[in-house]
Amino acid sequence: MSGNLEQQEGLSVSDPRFVEAILREDLIGSFAPVRIRHFAGSTPITQASAITLRAVSRHPELFHGVGVDWGCGTGCIAVLLAKNVAVERIIALDVSVDNVSATRENVALNDATGRVHVIQADSFRPLDAAEGRVLRSLRGHLSFVVANPPGSSGDDGFTYRRRVATEAKAFLKPGGKLLLQISVQYGEARVRSLASLGSGLRYDGVLASSEWVPFDLSRTDLRQLFEQYVAEERRGGPCYAFGDPRTWGGATLTAVDAARIHRDTGLDPLTKWQVHEYTVTRPGR
Repeated sequence: MSGNLEQQEGLSVSDPRFVEAILREDLIGSFAPVRIRHFAGSTPITQASAITLRAVSRHPELFHGVGVDWGCGTGCIAVLLAKNVAVERIIALDVSVDNVSATRENVALNDATGRVHVIQADSFRPLDAAEGRVLRSLRGHLSFVVANPPGSSGDDGFTYRRRVATEAKAFLKPGGKLLLQISVQYGEARVRSLASLGSGLRYDGVLASSEWVPFDLSRTDLRQLFEQYVAEERRGGPCYAFGDPRTWGGATLTAVDAARIHRDTGLDPLTKWQVHEYTVTRPGR
């Protein structure tokens, strides 16, 4: 996806910690361009963010009214949503003070200040009491929630996605949409299980997907997740679903099998970055 971004390292920006990238038409279609400032040394748009941006830009009909960008990071998704004329307001949530700062920077940069409200929050729980009242007033009224959660630590890696699915239902109105980035290695059983967490959610399928790409085990964060997957399978948990790097996809591998192949050949297992669509069928609690 290297053609989607144009680095602007020499630009003068309001905060010297930031450098700038531009999201182009091949990534976000007619919503381009979007300018995104990110912290120097960080990746401007991860593969998980890129597939979420594609889903949002290619399915504008799903978004209207008021919605939430859960775990907003640099704010690229919130800014893109703000360019959709059917969207009235976006609440951008992130627990990291640096991410909140970056999102506010990018909201202002893209003239979206009046349409994006940035809140520091632990999931749907703002750290500021006044902001908490703002968010609580939206329970049962949101039209959409978009989330690109990180993998969780010390478990099967899926805890944040379960948390989003459970907590979002209380804020979404019937018919509201939850768009959740879940890469293919988590397996269909986990993806579908979110619809049964306290019921009230319907799984509608994959909204956007990349091709097979390596699950880069040279990255410390991905290697740690992968080791959790292997441990979870050995504890008897549901199997994961990696593509076979020897046939570039081909047969689906468990994490244990993928680890063996990596050990024997040095080849990274394959995954697909995907966004899945869920619909609220009745109000949450």
